[in-house]
Amino acid sequence: MDLILNIVAGIIVLIIGAVIGKQIERCVKYFVGWRAFARALSFNTNKEIIYAYGSIPPGEKDNKVIVQQGDVYALLVGFQTINTLFDSEKILIQDGGTLGANISLHPNVLSISGPKWNPGTRHLLGKIGAPIKFIKDPKGILVYPSQSQGKERVFEIEREAGQLVKVCYGVIFNGSIRNTSGTEQHVLICCGVTTVSTSACLLYLSSLFKSKDEFKDLKHKGLLKENKWGLLLRVENHTKQDSINDPLQEINVNSFVEKVFYEKDFLTPYVYE
Repeated sequence: MDLILNIVAGIIVLIIGAVIGKQIERCVKYFVGWRAFARALSFNTNKEIIYAYGSIPPGEKDNKVIVQQGDVYALLVGFQTINTLFDSEKILIQDGGTLGANISLHPNVLSISGPKWNPGTRHLLGKIGAPIKFIKDPKGILVYPSQSQGKERVFEIEREAGQLVKVCYGVIFNGSIRNTSGTEQHVLICCGVTTVSTSACLLYLSSLFKSKDEFKDLKHKGLLKENKWGLLLRVENHTKQDSINDPLQEINVNSFVEKVFYEKDFLTPYVYE
């Protein structure tokens, strides 16, 4: 009987040890992944992070600033990610319309929403030399050729009958630039043709942190060694809507990297118009 009890006790100890060991391994992998991903975003972790969002400015009929439901959803997704990676007390959420060009005065900036509704995004796209432009006709993203090689290409949103949006596009740009005072500024831009694709960019950013395969893929591409890098995402929009009606309901999208931007692909700083 004593022998059986000893064997059972030994098995229990082994099981507990294996479980604890597995949890320790997961914690180590999580910490290493967290550190690696935080470094990949190039933020100065000792400084505050400005989180700028897009808004609709006051008009003739409404004298209030309006934030679209889709931008609220994107704002929530992005905050969950950077709040996990960085000290929440250093994250300051501000209206990009209020910041405008003054967004360059801050050491760390995450700017979401496209250049139409977020002047902060518009300013930073030019400062970082983003090789793209959002266009209206056809509605999509125009990508400039690298170093005057190749041709301009338009990634146009795809619609089904009834004007439902089947495929849309978004971009992620990350890098360090010199701001107006000559000091280094760390910039992350996530924006799309629609609020759905803007949200998809932030969901993809979150997946890089959570998925080792996604993150390793970026490392294998050599992106994380670049001073500037970017991604053009193709977003399969299963919601079929231009915008998001409920910011608390998870959207149904699949995102794929359509194009990778290396530092050599970026333009010299310009004024985005």
